[in-house]
Amino acid sequence: MSNKVWNLKYELGTTSRVAADSGNPQSRSSALAGARTIAEKNGWKVWVEHHITGVRIFDSVGCVPAKKCSQVVETKLKYTKITFAGGNWCVCKPGDVADMTEGSEGFACESIQMTEAEFNALPEFEAC
Repeated sequence: MSNKVWNLKYELGTTSRVAADSGNPQSRSSALAGARTIAEKNGWKVWVEHHITGVRIFDSVGCVPAKKCSQVVETKLKYTKITFAGGNWCVCKPGDVADMTEGSEGFACESIQMTEAEFNALPEFEAC
């Protein structure tokens, strides 16, 4: 599965015309670097969104032209925290709950929100 799932989009100047980067879809790091460059150098409204779901992981709110972006807005996504009978727990994407709980008894699920970066930073067992 490719990790090139992010689209870099921006409004051209002060118009409301939206343009998409010719390299879309691209890797997360490439899309975020491009977004910061556009926001810092041009001051244009720019964002990075998933090419299928449209979920944004970057929005140029708070970026000032000719300065570093000090405020990066990362979208919080919905995940599911599963707490097992023994007290162990893991966080997974909602679609993965059935796989994680198959054959288990006495577990509880709760919906939580975190950024993709927070999810990826969890230790391997907790980020199932």
